[in-house]
Amino acid sequence: CTPEKERYFQENLLEHIEAKRTEAGHVEPTPGPGENEDIVDPQAEPRLRTPAKVAIYWMFDQLDVSPMDRKLSHSEADSFFGDISREVGPRACAALHWERCDYNHNNTISLSEWCWCTGLDPVCTPDKREYFNSNLLSHFRSWHSRDPALNRPEDSTPHPEPSAEPRISTPAKELIYWAFDKMDVAPYDRMLQPSEVEPLAAVVAADVGPRACADNFLEYCDANADLHISLHEWCDCTGYEPPQEPETQPENH
Repeated sequence: CTPEKERYFQENLLEHIEAKRTEAGHVEPTPGPGENEDIVDPQAEPRLRTPAKVAIYWMFDQLDVSPMDRKLSHSEADSFFGDISREVGPRACAALHWERCDYNHNNTISLSEWCWCTGLDPVCTPDKREYFNSNLLSHFRSWHSRDPALNRPEDSTPHPEPSAEPRISTPAKELIYWAFDKMDVAPYDRMLQPSEVEPLAAVVAADVGPRACADNFLEYCDANADLHISLHEWCDCTGYEPPQEPETQPENH
């Protein structure tokens, strides 16, 4: 499957997906002049504005059903890939499509992998990352306002040594620490385990844009890929400087 054949395969695959979407009763209006161009406001999700890009995301959502976890398993996608092998050419590319999509070889296909192997390859640019962090902060404000603990005057949310940490003096930075503290519960160890942070990641993927940044939120935060998110990593990936480690004085002997 040469690069030229791969591009041709992706064009045929898109036609196949668009046909399925039309059969399901979804018809997109023809974009007007300039509507296919990326725009400054990332919340408008320019990558979802063209019929082609909408169709790619739609197909993923149709397959991601059991469970709906933003990943495609073999049981969810094998029927679709079987159709591709029979109906979409070139055959040399169709036969390798699952392997190409599952580029980290974990037997699942994430949304970012799906977009890459279908030719979309969404990118979370620095501008979009900044806008995503702003939207994430708005989500934290809403979450904070619904917290029942805030109705108890004697209650106060602990922060990591606030007297020694001037960087948490603003309301925005307080929220970043507050969100970390709310998730860091089992165990309370200043590290977010997958079980602690995955519920937030699901909400972020569904409700916080831009999607290109939301879809790899956990991977981006887990900078050292150890399956845990430290307070330093959390502050860094949400756009705030992590707390400085206290300087250690050399021992005198």
